[in-house]
Amino acid sequence: MPMQPICSCCQPAPEVTVTDDAGRRWTFEMHRMFGPLVLRADGQPRERQPGTRSAFWPAFEAWRAQHRPT
Repeated sequence: MPMQPICSCCQPAPEVTVTDDAGRRWTFEMHRMFGPLVLRADGQPRERQPGTRSAFWPAFEAWRAQHRPT
C-alpha cells in the first residue's frame, strides 16, 4: 500500500500554465498553503522565482481570479 501524505499541504500540487501579455508562457505549481512555484521547462522549480515586477504576476492574478472558489 503506498504511503499517504500526512497533511493536505503535502498533496501534489497541480501544474498550471499561463501566458503573459507579451506571449511568454509560465508554468507553475499552485500550492494551497504556499502559493505558486514557477517551474523550469524540465518541471523542476526555478532557482530564482519571479520578482515583484515580473510579467508573471498579472498573468497569475488573472488566472487566480478565474479560479477562485465561489
